[in-house]
Amino acid sequence: MNIIDIFNEATITMMCYLSWAFSDYNPNPEKKFNVGWVYVGLIFLNLFCNVFVLLYFSVFQVLKIKFFPNISKQRRNPNLLKE
Repeated sequence: MNIIDIFNEATITMMCYLSWAFSDYNPNPEKKFNVGWVYVGLIFLNLFCNVFVLLYFSVFQVLKIKFFPNISKQRRNPNLLKE
């Protein structure tokens, strides 16, 4: 598995474990409020990391094609190496 896949699975698992705090097993509303902020923080952490990875690799691919066009053409068409 990819590192980002493992990270996504771990954050979703943590969010599932935290969902018990919103049930009637936790009668304290202040703890529910605090766990809610942790839950929101996990959502934004997951979202930020995924968007960062998406933008990083997108910009990396664009820069690679722009500044090194021969390398990107060779990877798209391996027959160019024979010439």
